[in-house]
Amino acid sequence: MPRAPTVESVHREWSGPVTTSFAIKRRGATFVGEVHRLVTSSRKPGFRVLTYHAVGNPVDGDVNGIYDLKPTAFRAQVDQVVATAQRVDIPIVPFASQPATGIAITFDDGYADLLGVVLPEMTRRNLPFHVFITADKLVSGDPRYLTTEQLRELAGSDLVTVGAHGASHRPLTELAPDQCLSDLRASRERLAEVIGKPVDTMSYPFGLVNDSVRNRVGEAGFTRAACSTWGFNDHDTDPLLMRRIDMWAGDSNRTVANKVLGHWNWFGLLT
Repeated sequence: MPRAPTVESVHREWSGPVTTSFAIKRRGATFVGEVHRLVTSSRKPGFRVLTYHAVGNPVDGDVNGIYDLKPTAFRAQVDQVVATAQRVDIPIVPFASQPATGIAITFDDGYADLLGVVLPEMTRRNLPFHVFITADKLVSGDPRYLTTEQLRELAGSDLVTVGAHGASHRPLTELAPDQCLSDLRASRERLAEVIGKPVDTMSYPFGLVNDSVRNRVGEAGFTRAACSTWGFNDHDTDPLLMRRIDMWAGDSNRTVANKVLGHWNWFGLLT
């Protein structure tokens, strides 16, 4: 299998030497999404997995400033997701469940704002969400990330489920098969020890996956894994190659609705 097209590769292609290039192309993509909404049906079938990163913390490598949402912007986006879901009757569900049509809200990396900002907002709205945690970050001493104790507290909420995001956040495609398997197993075991619950879901660091990595993921005991290929999921989707929709700082209410409804799914064809 060739390397899956990833959101990250699209961003690199679009960013160019300065972020102005990305901003111009983003406006064009937003326009295409709006045209798509006008000429197609208002709702596409499929299981949507929305991807967030930080809410108030700087994200490494985020040259275009799209992954660190301010708390006010995050609240507005979540409210828009809920309003859109209610309008077209799409349930918001845990990542581990996969109805024919539904929305799962996920967070990569394990930033500390998951406990201080995200949990209170999601609790207020009674919304389930899923966090993909890099085990090494828990003991890194970097204040941007959850500590072991904070993750344990977060996982105590009935709304929260926990998955792995690599033990070390190294690109798994760059590791030898035995190293990859070791990293994957360590990521499961260390997180399960912290939260006292099984961990059988993951997202690929940097969204990078190939045949060998995908097979090691299954061998390590994961039953569901999210990549960064853009789009919705259906009954034919490989559960170890779940597609997702990237949510960005600066997305308007209309753009959030268009992403949820499927009018940005063409974006996955750009790579």
